[in-house]
Amino acid sequence: LHVCEDLVVLDKPAGWLTHSDGQDDRPSCAAFARTLVDAPATASGELGVHQRLDVDCTGVLCFAASDAGNALLKAAFEEREATKTYLAVVDGPGDLQKRGGVLRAPVAGAPAETAYDIVKSTREGTVVECRPKTGRTHQIRAHLAGAGCPLRGDARYGCGVDRQ
Repeated sequence: LHVCEDLVVLDKPAGWLTHSDGQDDRPSCAAFARTLVDAPATASGELGVHQRLDVDCTGVLCFAASDAGNALLKAAFEEREATKTYLAVVDGPGDLQKRGGVLRAPVAGAPAETAYDIVKSTREGTVVECRPKTGRTHQIRAHLAGAGCPLRGDARYGCGVDRQ
């Protein structure tokens, strides 16, 4: 989507890792992004990773290709200038309020908060816009499952078999 001396922005496909987990040979966005720049100009010589998406998710990822890019992304996320918005297809609406709201529950023992709005609800499922205020691993998945409406096809927090 964008490549410059400071940043690489990619549209992550489902099935790709954000960065290598060192356990298998699945493709990673970080490895692909590295091929788009001559050599990362960061102190570590690696691309800076400031956000992650689960392997089955799609979405936009930003990588820092320089120390200036690292500082820019770090500040943008810390100061909440960069926002993360996700669309989730869930069973239910479960316990979600039709006007939207905030889900607050610990995830992996740490405080976590996700704001949400119902985009559309039908007999087949509900589309929910989620905006995490904290950044816990699996936060949206855990919060939606806790509200009685797990992500469609989520084997960890719901049912892995998607209804057709």
